[in-house]
Amino acid sequence: MFFVERCCVYRSCTAKMSNISDFLRDFDDYLDSLTHLPGKLIIAGDFNIHVEDPSNPDTRKFMHVLSNYGLIQHVSSETHIGGGILDLVLTRSNVCDMLNIKDIHIVKTMTASDHYFIDFSIAFPYKKGSQKVDMVGRKICDINIDDFKEDLLSSGLNKTDQFHSCNSAAELYNKELRRILDKHAPLMSFSINPDQSKWVNTECQIARRKRRKAERDHNRLQTADSKSVYKKAYKHAEAVINSTRHSYYDNRLKSCEGNKKDTFKIVNQLMDRDISKDMRPNNKSAEVVCEEMKEFFKQKVENIYSDINIDSMEDDMPESLPHLR
Repeated sequence: MFFVERCCVYRSCTAKMSNISDFLRDFDDYLDSLTHLPGKLIIAGDFNIHVEDPSNPDTRKFMHVLSNYGLIQHVSSETHIGGGILDLVLTRSNVCDMLNIKDIHIVKTMTASDHYFIDFSIAFPYKKGSQKVDMVGRKICDINIDDFKEDLLSSGLNKTDQFHSCNSAAELYNKELRRILDKHAPLMSFSINPDQSKWVNTECQIARRKRRKAERDHNRLQTADSKSVYKKAYKHAEAVINSTRHSYYDNRLKSCEGNKKDTFKIVNQLMDRDISKDMRPNNKSAEVVCEEMKEFFKQKVENIYSDINIDSMEDDMPESLPHLR
């Protein structure tokens, strides 16, 4: 199971501050902020850049940005009523994070929009959530220590005259402790999710419950006060969850300091890398993957050379080089 980061982009071609240079700078910064995120990435939207025209200087600059971040563009048909490929679907091109984009259809809509509708499908494995497991336990942490001590002192455990033998003493010990535990922390039934993250504690669960309750109340009431309460609960839950997760992994990484194997195991978990699974895209054959990698790096080298001004370099070079002896 993996994460899919979905991003929607719109570049206006009429807004005052929508020149291509500003957009490419901001888009580059945005892509840079996405590089550390684990899992898969899909970016779709109206870019208003004619990517079907490779001779266009703006198109070349835009495709160069995509190449720098290892992104590929999947739409190959016109997406605008006036012609041109302006609406794009972008994914990562590396074999580990590639998404299988297929069945791309360009559909003319009946709306007033001058853009066409892009329909496509993505195939990736989906892991169904596991069933909850019923458990029985006690809330030991909720015991009042002072009351518990008082009951222990007044119990039959302090009546040494009843200890006639080891067996009778053990039986009395078990009987009295069970009686006192049942009083202060009675047995209770509860359900757990075996796949729940290990860092999720009681504070996270309480924050989540409050957030869900506030969301239900807001959906029912639809008032300004209920919206304010929901936003406050949402931000609080997000802060608690992020802080707890950070603290958990920070302590885990510190505990395995000097142990490279355990450290990389934690890093792979954080980066959503399952090293036990087949990392080839869509389980393609080794020959096909090698050919795709060869073409990928060949294209990158060609892009690098295409950005080098050969003419200016030739002007700076002398007509002939002296022979070295």
